[in-house]
Amino acid sequence: MPMSIAQTPEGVNVQPSAPSGARVHVNAPIEAFGGGRADRTFDVSGVERTMVGLYEEAHKNANEVAVNDADNQLTSLSTKLLYDPDTGALNQRGKNAFAVPEKVGADWDKGVSDIASKLTDPMQKEAFAHRVVARWQAVNEAVHRHVSSERQQYEQQTTNDFIRNRQDDALLNYTDPQKVDQAVAEQQAVIADHGRRQGWDPEAVRHEQQGAASVTYSHVILRYLDNEQDLAAKAVYDAHKQDLTGAESVIVDKAMQEGSSRGESQRQFDTIMQKPGISEAEAIQAARALKEPRVRDLTEQRVRSEFTEQKNQATMTREANYQNAGDFIEQHGGWQAPPASMWAGLS
Repeated sequence: MPMSIAQTPEGVNVQPSAPSGARVHVNAPIEAFGGGRADRTFDVSGVERTMVGLYEEAHKNANEVAVNDADNQLTSLSTKLLYDPDTGALNQRGKNAFAVPEKVGADWDKGVSDIASKLTDPMQKEAFAHRVVARWQAVNEAVHRHVSSERQQYEQQTTNDFIRNRQDDALLNYTDPQKVDQAVAEQQAVIADHGRRQGWDPEAVRHEQQGAASVTYSHVILRYLDNEQDLAAKAVYDAHKQDLTGAESVIVDKAMQEGSSRGESQRQFDTIMQKPGISEAEAIQAARALKEPRVRDLTEQRVRSEFTEQKNQATMTREANYQNAGDFIEQHGGWQAPPASMWAGLS
């Protein structure tokens, strides 16, 4: 092909050049000329959103699993702190339970810290923190309910023990009215203090105080009666009859009737039997002359029992004398008479 020469303005030199080597076939598609689909940008935004969504879902699931695992560990920690057979808070009794809240709190904080240290994602830690609050509330409430119950039981048991000890003191010193009254006063004082701590109304306090006094004085009266000291028992009974209530009042009233009758019958029997040479018939007649029926019956029983015992003793003595006399005769071949004293015992 001949080289072309372009016309230029004067003074401008243009060097001739060969045509470009690029060639486009006359039958090339429109895209070869920059048209058609060649001028479109490829849209990957949908794929990107899908990939992001999958990542976020996987991340969320991983966080949930991690938090659930941590919560399982938290449940195990709660169970151990509350129910361990040896160290569990709810298995501590009496005074041993009083320091439990502080110990459980310290052990809980340490356990929670250990579990949280294994969580790596902020979302995991935040979700776990919410679980911790809920779990701790349940644990803390259970611990404080238990400790409150143990405090009440311990205080009640301590008060009851104090009262029983004072009642035992009164019984050991039942013949000393001053010590008995002091034991009652100490019981009433500790009951008043216990009632104040428990929020009792005044009537409830008086009821408990009267019950303690009733038990104490009834025991003292019954101890006198058991030792056949009915007159001393009557003195206490007369002085404190108004202090006896309920079952103690019924028991003591019945015991006093029987004890007084037995004591009076013993005194009447002693009086009757003091008459020198009194016969059984005379003693029975004297007993039957008594006015109070129960005393009369008991006195006659004593009289009959006494004379029966005398007869039995006389019979045993006579039989022994016969045996001695027979042995004497046998030992002497019948040639020597028994002594006069031995003969006298055979009559």
